[in-house]
Amino acid sequence: MANNKCNKLWGLSRQPKSAEIIQSVTGRSLPRPVPTRWNSLYDSLKALLGVKEKMPALMASLQLPDNLNESDFSHIQEYLNCLEPIAVALGLLQSVSDHFKDIFNIRTTAGQKCAIATLSMPLFKRWLLRHIPTEESLYLRIRFKQLIRDRQSTPEEAQELPAPMETDDFFNLADDFPGTSSAAPVDSSDRILGEYLNDADPELSMLDRHPIISAIFREYNTQPPSSAQAERLFSYATMVNAPKSNRLSDEKFEQRVILRHFNCLSN
Repeated sequence: MANNKCNKLWGLSRQPKSAEIIQSVTGRSLPRPVPTRWNSLYDSLKALLGVKEKMPALMASLQLPDNLNESDFSHIQEYLNCLEPIAVALGLLQSVSDHFKDIFNIRTTAGQKCAIATLSMPLFKRWLLRHIPTEESLYLRIRFKQLIRDRQSTPEEAQELPAPMETDDFFNLADDFPGTSSAAPVDSSDRILGEYLNDADPELSMLDRHPIISAIFREYNTQPPSSAQAERLFSYATMVNAPKSNRLSDEKFEQRVILRHFNCLSN
């Protein structure tokens, strides 16, 4: 019986007009159970229990004949008490599954970025190479050397050869014999990576001696800019999470911010 009452209330919360009434009476929106979210039913029932004192006024405003009574709330509380350990455990498992499943796999994009960020950190470079399998270490070195080559001033740094002596072109027969041309460019990424790994200084200042590694470090260890300021604007504009705001355009959002600033919108 309590479940049917809750379902009716959640169904009304999806309608724009009813959502406004719920927001006005309770001061918050009510989350709804979602099949694809593990703890959505637990969170939704917990939200209903949080507005227990305002439930009679809410039911009257929504013109629902069957009010959630004390027996219904006792049922909800008992359900929450039984489900809380499972909900907490599922939350932890979901967090690990969603956010860290690719981090420790160096073959994935996310895992590769994390490994490169760690290898370019002087304090952790040797620790990382000691604690990953040999095959993964070789793969990481190949990828890291590719990044070094991409950031060199020329595609390949060639070994500098001494300038040739001036001779009479009549006696210069080098081009007539195969294998006598100048030495081919040598890939210096091995040398650059080796010098960096052999540098025992764990301080970040050591990257000044390894400019190419420093560029890789800045790219892979720089935090993205925070979105907190933009999120505060959405909170400031109010009702952006309501059903009627699911297609809010840039122009409408800007108008809401202006109206809110001049106290033309209620909290």
